[in-house]
Amino acid sequence: MKYAVLSDIHGNLEALNSVLEEVDRQKIDQIICCGDIIGYGANPNECCRLLFERNPISILGNHDQAGFDLEEAKYFNIYAQESAQWTYNTLEDSYREILRALPHKRLVGWDFLLVHGALTHRNDYILADQQAIENKEALQEKYPHIRLCFYGHSHLKKIWGPVEGSLAARLNFRLLQDEYYLINPGSIGQPRDGDPRASFLTFERETMEIKYYLVDYDIEKAQKKIHEAGLPPYLADRLARGA
Repeated sequence: MKYAVLSDIHGNLEALNSVLEEVDRQKIDQIICCGDIIGYGANPNECCRLLFERNPISILGNHDQAGFDLEEAKYFNIYAQESAQWTYNTLEDSYREILRALPHKRLVGWDFLLVHGALTHRNDYILADQQAIENKEALQEKYPHIRLCFYGHSHLKKIWGPVEGSLAARLNFRLLQDEYYLINPGSIGQPRDGDPRASFLTFERETMEIKYYLVDYDIEKAQKKIHEAGLPPYLADRLARGA
């Protein structure tokens, strides 16, 4: 079974289109989404349509929740709050209901767990060694038979493995069968690691191989749409910086 693991699309249609073209080239069996399909970008409806027609296994991100529950946005920064209000007003009811039905976490068979933010709390970030240790402990305690968790939220490519400290997100990495891993595929629609390319990964269950893909897309077109929608200019500017 070969999975494509996507996260943090954030209404960026240009990035999602380019990623799905690469996904098709890789002959994927199943698409996985770790949440935040919408928010920030100017094409929430189009991204929902494009993704959901692929029948992904998906979970709910905090920006997805704000698409039907604006109370969620009270925890956001000023730019995210403004974009959440715009997205809430723009999102079609049919997609709102699909998002409402998504779980915050999800087991995929006996293979792996999906969360958006963290196991400790759905809106926590996994950014440092101690947070990774706490979340691996939570994984072992709550799901003792599961050794792999995919997550998103931070927009940073990360592999937290059997030793303390983040392993560099190499383009290829083979997991050890009996170790615990927390893995972030990076962000498709708003990367924050200094590389503006859209990021996702593939996971081959039989070989336990992780492979990252960094995909170029039309950033200027995505920026233009953000400006034309009247969203905060900062949300357009950061796309070119990958920050």
